[in-house]
Amino acid sequence: MVWTDKSATSPFFGQTYATWHNGAPAFANRRTAGAGGTWLAAPIQISGAESTGTAIGADIKSNSAGDVFVFWPTTTNRVVIVRKSTDGGNTYSPAVQIATTFDGFDIGIPSFANRRAFMYVSGGTFRSPSKDMVYAAWTDLSGDAGCTAAANEPGANVASTCKMRVFFSRSTDGGATWSAKVKLNNQAGLNDQFSQWLAVDEATGAIGVIYQDTVGDPGRKKSDVWYQRSFDDGVTWSVAEKVSTAQTDETIAGADSGNQYGDYNALSSNAGILFPSWTDRRDGLKEEIYTAKITDPACTAPGYTDDHHRQSDSCKSGHGWLGSRCTGSGNLQCLSSTGHMCGPGSIYVARVKHRGDQLRR
Repeated sequence: MVWTDKSATSPFFGQTYATWHNGAPAFANRRTAGAGGTWLAAPIQISGAESTGTAIGADIKSNSAGDVFVFWPTTTNRVVIVRKSTDGGNTYSPAVQIATTFDGFDIGIPSFANRRAFMYVSGGTFRSPSKDMVYAAWTDLSGDAGCTAAANEPGANVASTCKMRVFFSRSTDGGATWSAKVKLNNQAGLNDQFSQWLAVDEATGAIGVIYQDTVGDPGRKKSDVWYQRSFDDGVTWSVAEKVSTAQTDETIAGADSGNQYGDYNALSSNAGILFPSWTDRRDGLKEEIYTAKITDPACTAPGYTDDHHRQSDSCKSGHGWLGSRCTGSGNLQCLSSTGHMCGPGSIYVARVKHRGDQLRR
């Protein structure tokens, strides 16, 4: 993974960071800013004795103070780890364990039984005068009874009660300590969630997560892309909203069974605008890259200015307040933090070279 520090307040503005695995260990390097920038002569080995197996599926992010975080999962001792640099990626503090996982490396599910759904970590961070937040999201077995080990994977069995889910954890002290992991959207049905990505809005600190989900297919093989948002540092999350306008099935004849969905999705976020990207073969032909423009600014309910009232009172008769925006049908608007009127967010779905239909929440 590659990341560029885009924060004007960072002492390392313009630096580029990379993390990868070479064999079992994970490595990181940095390139100083500008046309004459240079990489460290020797990459830094990030993983060590705390990681057994392969440190594959890493991510790297920085915040407005220039702090750099490298996240990775392990395949044998099955933990999620982070290390932090405060000097622009020249040195890193000792590893901190974020969480444990039930499975490792990849998981076989009905929609993704050949290549198998890759278990990776996507991280994020937000720094302000009053906040020092770090976040991590990953996928794993649900952890419910009968779904706590690789032997429980559903594989191609659509009737299996073992499911794949998206997990989340957060740190409020710059990565030193972490909350207990939680499932973002643990539906009761036999659906699977996979290929998540997390992004932090660099302007507002809001968090977005996307993932594939087979919840719309009783056969557990067709998936859509879904999206959730948190405006309170990951304490609460909006209900999941569908981004894609058609399902994808990577199990039918003609699909690239060796690669299926591939390994990663992606998401970027800034100033209330998000752009996910994902693999999609809705036309039944070759896999293509799709994206969407998601407009989802934080709103303030009319007459209220604090989160307590926004979450406990109604925005308008018959329409509850959710996260930090009003939801429901009809002519519903809320006053945004910028003073403009904004209604329920909108999603525009398109192939990379072709704009599609507009959807409104």
